[in-house]
This record gives sequence, structure tokens and C-alpha cells, in this order.
Amino acid sequence: MICRWRTFGELERLALSIVADQLGQPIVVPELVVIEATAHYRRELDTVLDSFDTATEDLTKAFNLEYTHTEPQPDPEERELAWRQRLQEMCEMVPIHPPDAVEALEREIHGVAPARERVKKKPGTGACDAAIWLSILRDHRERNEVGYFITKNVGDFLDGGRLKPRLLADLGTGVHLLHVHVGIDGLLKAMGTSTSDASIDTEEVTKRGFAAICDGLADSPVAPRAIFESLEGRRFRISVRSGEALEVCKAQRFARSEDSVTLVDARWKLLVDCRYQDLDTEDPQTWGVIRDLNLTGRLQIYLPEVGSSGAEAQLIAAQLTSDKEVSFIEDGKLLIFG
Repeated sequence: MICRWRTFGELERLALSIVADQLGQPIVVPELVVIEATAHYRRELDTVLDSFDTATEDLTKAFNLEYTHTEPQPDPEERELAWRQRLQEMCEMVPIHPPDAVEALEREIHGVAPARERVKKKPGTGACDAAIWLSILRDHRERNEVGYFITKNVGDFLDGGRLKPRLLADLGTGVHLLHVHVGIDGLLKAMGTSTSDASIDTEEVTKRGFAAICDGLADSPVAPRAIFESLEGRRFRISVRSGEALEVCKAQRFARSEDSVTLVDARWKLLVDCRYQDLDTEDPQTWGVIRDLNLTGRLQIYLPEVGSSGAEAQLIAAQLTSDKEVSFIEDGKLLIFG
């Protein structure tokens, strides 16, 4: 399911964040899943670039052109890095421990679940799935709390909707329950979380969501990433001076027991100031600042039920563009386009 996320504003990904918040638990993703999903995304980028190069050659031949030029040039490495960064911002990544990697290979050799059963005269398969499971198992034990395992790989991990017997044996006794769900939809149903379309206008979204956007963007790299060519070696702070929701693209109500929140995906325009500072600065009180930057884009927030106590609106994802592009040059100077 992670492989399908492109903007991290997809409804499925946002629903996961909402349920995690309702459960009071973090979203945890094994390192190998992050690596797999990133590699899948890079292959998609390369495929698109290959198609584009072919189309460019055909265009050049058809119109008898000496060359064609694209500006800006697509950079798959930069795009891949940005995608992985967004993934790691929404979750905790669980590293693979070397002993687990060795055991995963042993499970593949011997055909022990979740590796595939051995087929005579054929090599074993499934070390990656085994390593992912062992990472999940280790993390679940260390957290010492009820967990929720979400997968769509039914064949390798599940047997009749339950973990395979060997995986249940891995959990052993005296360990908190690990609930298993087939996809995010399965988790929503099991939690008793219902969904329905909601209606909310831009004025109310602005009124109820603006403070959450100010808080959510203050220390997030989302806005600096839209403004600066590179964030390397610097820290950033965003002050949102004004903002307005322009269009509600989607509003969905999530209800569980007596609690409910409304997820709002809307287009916004924001006026911000951006402060920046070298990570190795000798004076942590000194910041450079760029004022009056106009940002536009999609922001996903969720709003608690009107009248509910203790809950506040939260920004859970954002995709922004800036009216200016800024690059750092020598001696701390800035090159500003736009």
C-alpha cells in the first residue's frame, strides 16, 4: 500500500494517521519496507523518464529539430530522496538488526514462514519477508504494548485471517497481543471506525484549521522544501502570517465510539516568513529571514467534532509550491528567482 502513495495526501494514508492518533500509537514501518517502497518509486520514475526520452526523440525526428530542451530537467535522484524523506516524516522507521538478517536468510534456506516453503530442486525465496517479520517482532516485544500489524501480503503472513502458526509461535507467551489486519480498510472496520462524506465550507475550514497549519508548518521541512533548492546543512523556521482555504477538495468524517473527526483536504494560499540558520552556527540566536513568501497547495487537516473537549485540529500532510525559488551561494548570500 505504501508503494501507491505519491503525495502522502492520499485518503488511505491520512486514514491511517487518524486511526493511529485515535489509538495513541505511532506508525512504525520496518526499514526493509522503506527500502522496497523507495526502490519501487524509483523504478516508476525511471520508466516515466524512459518514455519521455523516447517521445523526445520522436518529436525531434518528426519536426526535423536539432534538439529539444526541458526546463527544469527532471532529477530522479532528488525526487526519490524527497519521497523517502516524506515517508520517514510520517512514520518511525525500525532498523533491521544484523542477527535478524541472518535468521531471515536461514528461514529462506529451510523454507520457514514467512519465507516460502521449499520446492524441490528450486532455490528458496522470502528472506526479505522474513526479515520484515523479525523486525516487527523485535519492535513489538520492545514496546511492551498491544500492537497492530497491517499487511496485504496475505499469502506469506496469514492463514485464514490469522497469523500463520509459525509466526504465532514466534510471538510466544507473555507478549502483548498483536492484532493483524488486511490493509488499512481492515483496520478501520476492526476498530469500528466508520467513514462518511462530510460537508464543510472554506470559511469554516479557514477558521478552524488555520492555527493547526501555523503549528504544523512551523518546524516542518515541507515549506522550506518548496522554497529552497537544498535544505542541507541548515535549519528552518516558518511563520505563517496569513492563510485562507480556497477550495475544499474532500471532506470525510471518521467516527469511532463517541469520538469523531473530519478529515479536510483543501487548497490553501499562505503568506509566510521563512527563517534559516546554519547548523554549525556559533550564534544560535541569529537567523536570516526571507519575508512575504506566497505558498499555495493542498493541505490535509483533521478537525475534531465541534464541542468535543481536549482535542485540537491537526495538520497531517501538505503539498506546497512557492512563488519564489531560493538557492544558497557563497558567503551566505541568496539567489532568489521569481
